[in-house]
Amino acid sequence: MQATKTTRLILTGYLIGLLCVVLTRPALSAEGPMLIVGTPQAEIKVDRSQDAKVLRTVKQGNRFWAFATTENWYEVKDPKSQLHGWISRDQASPIQLTAEQMQKIKSAQETYTAAMKLYSSGDREQAVQLGLQALEQVKAVHGKYHPDTASVMSFPAVAYHELQDLEKATSYTEECLEIRRQVFGNAHPETAASLNNLGSLYVTLKRYSKAEPLLKESLNLARTQLGPKHQGTVSAMINLGSLYEAMEKYKQAETLYQQILSVMTQNYGKDHYRTSVVHDKMAKLYLQMQAYPQAEQHMQQCHTIRQKSLGETHPETVKALHERGRIYVMQEKYAAAEPIFLKCLELVSSETGENHLQTTILRDNLVMIFDHLDKYSEAEQLMLKNLEIRRDSLDEQHPDLVYSLNSLGNYYYARKEYSQALPYFKEALEITQKTRGAEHPATAVALGRLGNLYRMQGKKSEAEPLLSQSLKINQKALGADHRATIQAQQNLAALNATPGNEPPAD
Repeated sequence: MQATKTTRLILTGYLIGLLCVVLTRPALSAEGPMLIVGTPQAEIKVDRSQDAKVLRTVKQGNRFWAFATTENWYEVKDPKSQLHGWISRDQASPIQLTAEQMQKIKSAQETYTAAMKLYSSGDREQAVQLGLQALEQVKAVHGKYHPDTASVMSFPAVAYHELQDLEKATSYTEECLEIRRQVFGNAHPETAASLNNLGSLYVTLKRYSKAEPLLKESLNLARTQLGPKHQGTVSAMINLGSLYEAMEKYKQAETLYQQILSVMTQNYGKDHYRTSVVHDKMAKLYLQMQAYPQAEQHMQQCHTIRQKSLGETHPETVKALHERGRIYVMQEKYAAAEPIFLKCLELVSSETGENHLQTTILRDNLVMIFDHLDKYSEAEQLMLKNLEIRRDSLDEQHPDLVYSLNSLGNYYYARKEYSQALPYFKEALEITQKTRGAEHPATAVALGRLGNLYRMQGKKSEAEPLLSQSLKINQKALGADHRATIQAQQNLAALNATPGNEPPAD
């Protein structure tokens, strides 16, 4: 007789919205039963025949998840060998809950639903408390080693991750993996999902040596169960590749990304957006390897694909174009980067308007390019435009406004146009003192800038208290040996230096 396979909800990641269905069948775990051995002893056999070889003899009260059912047999996992076998219906049967237990499960469902509503409304703290309450209610009925216990346990793992309590998130994810290994075995999609979740958490916590074996096991399971071209397998490859990048195992990451690119090209075609994402990852990997020609090639491919699939003005297309320019900057190819950054500014301005805040970031990039190309007047106009936009769009104490003020101050200072630099440095200092406080190292930097400017103007009486205060702040906040403290000492000493030997403003 053909066996009927048991299926369950597979949590392939932190998908909160899918968790609410796990308690809807009180006596069954999702669509399949949790079994209990009812005879003093029961035999797990290699196949569905009475004279088949016995894998394991188990005692009364043992519980098993039924992976498949026939008229006379249940497919189960031997907990020791991890091999699958068959147990007779005469020796094991689905767990039947009492009326009291069913009421407890109903109460758990209500608690869980309330937790989900709170989570969706943004009340994470209260939601996780209700989620933990639901977990205890489920454990009271099913015990720890039950599929529904693992599924409900995923909720606090997710919630604590969202709350940035990564230690608690890790603890619950570790326990969830333990349960799924015990219930389903190592070679099961839900176990693979927990492996992936825990491995990803370890990566976030920079526990790379713990993450690597889990992500490798998850990938091996995905390849075996889903096949080499399945999107789940691709996701597992990306996760492992990202780990190798973080560990600076660039060659291993490169091999995985090349395999991913081949699969994505076969699955979606060379001009699909998803293929462009792989080119983007490969370009950034090659940047870390300082393999600039390969980085240029892949980012060019990424940009070309997005032009075709998304359009020239789409944010993802502009982002790829911007990355092309950044690769040139990293190689100090400023002339090659200039037209790319100009094109980015043109495209963004056409979509948002030239006075949108998003355009200021692109102008800042161009200022740096123009400075390297000695196009100082062009750089000045861009900085003035950015200051105008930021004054109109931002709070008067916003750090981006301070950035614009200091950029212009430094520009004029470098050209010995001290009277023009003065108001920018003064305003930047006033804002920094208000936002960072009088004793912050950023305030020390602002004091040093203004003090140096007065010194260059020959205004020693104005310069000395500013430079002295800058030194005191750095000594207290950073210590005597910090380079900022040493620079502050040099600034103060330069009050008596010969003109022309002065340190820079910053």
